[in-house]
Amino acid sequence: MVTSPLNAFYKKLSALSFSRYITIATALLVAMVLTRILSQQEYGEYRKIWLVYSILGPAFINILAGIIYYRSKTSLLHLAVYSNLFISFFLATITTLIIVLPATFWAELFSVPEQTAALRIFGLYAFFSIIAGVAEPLFISLRRNKWLLTYTTAYNLIEFCLIVGSFMLGLELYQIFAIMTLGPLMRTGLIAAVVWNAQLPKPEWRPVWEECRTSFSYGSGLLILSLTGVAMVQTDKWIIGLFFESDSIFAIYEVGAKKLPFLFVLTAAASSSLISEFSDQLKRGEYKPALDQAKSAAGTLSVIILPLCTVLYVYAEEVLFILFGGYSESAPIFRIYLFMIATQLVFPQSIVLGAGRSGVNAAFSVAEFILNIVLGVALVTWIGLTGPAWASLLAHIFFTVMMLFYCRIIMGIPLKSFIPGKLARPLLYLVPALFLIAAGLKYYAWSSWPGFILSTAVATVIITLLILTRRRHGGGSGR
Repeated sequence: MVTSPLNAFYKKLSALSFSRYITIATALLVAMVLTRILSQQEYGEYRKIWLVYSILGPAFINILAGIIYYRSKTSLLHLAVYSNLFISFFLATITTLIIVLPATFWAELFSVPEQTAALRIFGLYAFFSIIAGVAEPLFISLRRNKWLLTYTTAYNLIEFCLIVGSFMLGLELYQIFAIMTLGPLMRTGLIAAVVWNAQLPKPEWRPVWEECRTSFSYGSGLLILSLTGVAMVQTDKWIIGLFFESDSIFAIYEVGAKKLPFLFVLTAAASSSLISEFSDQLKRGEYKPALDQAKSAAGTLSVIILPLCTVLYVYAEEVLFILFGGYSESAPIFRIYLFMIATQLVFPQSIVLGAGRSGVNAAFSVAEFILNIVLGVALVTWIGLTGPAWASLLAHIFFTVMMLFYCRIIMGIPLKSFIPGKLARPLLYLVPALFLIAAGLKYYAWSSWPGFILSTAVATVIITLLILTRRRHGGGSGR
């Protein structure tokens, strides 16, 4: 039976969303446990060690995912898979060397000189994590969606036990990272088994080498895009780590910048699915199918995300208490990051990237990164701890606006093609009304907790009614 592009899109979106939900939920659960069993200083020290990998690791994994999603549509699948594995080994080696060789420098830079040994062990963890990072695009490209969910559930459970168990035993950080390395090591072995089980044609050196060159050429545009994109997300943490020596202050900022990635994973999964499913049509200049799907996805995501963000904004202190057992000092940072979600509800960068114009995304990402650094340094000296968070928000708004104007001026795509349709328009008055209800219940009721529960219930009703309305109208883009 032939699967339509629309059905294929939603199958990939569902698999990616559930997989990333599991991963994000596990990471959040780890943070929830660690913030309760560690002091702010201990937690801040642990998170500082992740700073170098926090840019290189996710960036390289994004590159590998982008390459295999794109090349699996335009090349032979087995060549795309084999070349991706070779490139992942190369990028993992680079990351490990960058972490391990100057480990003393990194430790001194982030005011944790006693953790040099832990940084060196962490380099090994980073190596296997990057190779294991190809699992998601690999399973999706091989159409093993159910395998992906099983794999993701199992490895997250194992890594949760390894991390939390190590801390509860009171081990030193270098010992904890050594135990943590077992997780991505097992995942790497499983990936090798999956490729073997897929019964792909045996690799031949010359075709694989040619595919590596082609993939790397495409990935070179993604390289700057991914590095600057991830660096932009992490720039504020680097600025905090450099301007404030206190591990406790870093922990406060780190918790506030968690930004509840459950919400971000929906937009990220939709973006990846758009590129994967519509890249052929976009390259041929056939924009309408992808734009219709992007607009429909933006409408649905807006209906789900914006009411939730409204409640989370008002009750930030309560949410942080539930999740992390305190950290009310992180609430201002948490609120700023909630605004970032609105910029994720349109997908011009996905359309441009799917059309094969990764260099354009890279150029605007570099501009965003530079702006983020300049604003971050200026604002941290002006308004203090929240400065880098405001800088990240303003820089990403700049990036999104520039991408929208590029699509309009260069690609001839009207701006309205990216805006959620009429079925999401009730949010224009429902979201302000929800905000007033939530704020009134919080600040004028005898206790904020009943207000939090009631506001969440109101948000749930709004989401449910709007989704049912969309279904009754056929779930279209709603021009």
